Amino acid sequence: MNLTGWSGAHSGKREGAMVVKYTGKLGRRLPPLGLDAAARGSKEWERLFNADFGRKWQKFELLLKRFGLSIEGKTETETAEVYFSLAFLLAEAHVPGFQETKRSGRPQVWNDGLRRKAEEALRRLHAEHPKENRRKLADRLFQDPSWRTLSRTPDALLRQVRKLKTAHPVAEPRAEEISLMNALRGTKLRAD
Repeated sequence: MNLTGWSGAHSGKREGAMVVKYTGKLGRRLPPLGLDAAARGSKEWERLFNADFGRKWQKFELLLKRFGLSIEGKTETETAEVYFSLAFLLAEAHVPGFQETKRSGRPQVWNDGLRRKAEEALRRLHAEHPKENRRKLADRLFQDPSWRTLSRTPDALLRQVRKLKTAHPVAEPRAEEISLMNALRGTKLRAD
């Protein structure tokens, strides 16, 4: 059963909690019957209790209808499921702990692939401008509109690249490893 597909009770939000407005008979309070004044167990108390139960049952059926539920023609097990669904929907509508918070800020679009591309772009810029630090290189990279759409600032772009380094740490090659690779490749690599 889709519990989040009910309609009609949403009317707005207040501090992250759903505000539910009930209109019509569900929105009006019941007038007192004097049940608490009658002596418990007396005939008058029973008459008032039955009257109170009857009028509340009518509102209960309206509440079921409000949430798109019905118990008409249901078996005992199905009726229990309807009651559980109503309890869950009421909790979802009124209890903040059952409600989801709305994510704020820019939607997350970064993944390891994009972080690697940013790292590669920073390395290419470093090769072109070897005297500039990473922050200045990030400023240069941020001038490209495609990178600007992914991050609000050059610092945010650098933070994303750092996440890649912390998620997948890679040891820098030592001088003897570089000389071995140079010998195998027949090229010269720099030891930064």
